[in-house]
Amino acid sequence: MFHYLYNLVYHTSTWLVGEVLLFLLALWSFICALKPRRRRLFAVILAVIATVLILHITLFSRGRVATGRELMPFSTLFRSKGRPGLLHSMVMNIFLFIPLGAALPFLFPDGMRTRNRILLTIAIALCLSVIIELVQLLAARGMTQTDDVICNTLGAAIGACAYPLSLWIGKRLK
Repeated sequence: MFHYLYNLVYHTSTWLVGEVLLFLLALWSFICALKPRRRRLFAVILAVIATVLILHITLFSRGRVATGRELMPFSTLFRSKGRPGLLHSMVMNIFLFIPLGAALPFLFPDGMRTRNRILLTIAIALCLSVIIELVQLLAARGMTQTDDVICNTLGAAIGACAYPLSLWIGKRLK
């Protein structure tokens, strides 16, 4: 099931996937603004689903494949000229972590500043991404790339923008 959904999303237009994700991010912010008492429960559910999807897509759905290391930051971006598949792969890495980034800030204790929630979200996503890349390297489950860590962390940062957006919407609705 996960594999089917991943392939469906992966082979869909990057623009369409991006537009759908931005719409869902705005919808998520709106729902969390309307249901402040339930948003932690919603965030737990989204965080669990996002984490399971991330681990399934990056580790568990792959067999043993050829491995390698690409530790030069932005090397995939430079190599993507004339190879749209590489750029698409980078964008999909960004998209993969947006839901996790959207969920995490809502899980932190009340009273924590918005900036700290976002920074902690980014730090958690960075650590998770580094762990995934190390496991891929050690278990021969894919290419270990610095660009994946950068894209995954960027995706979580984009997703974390749902928290301040939710606060802003909540103030407007009162």
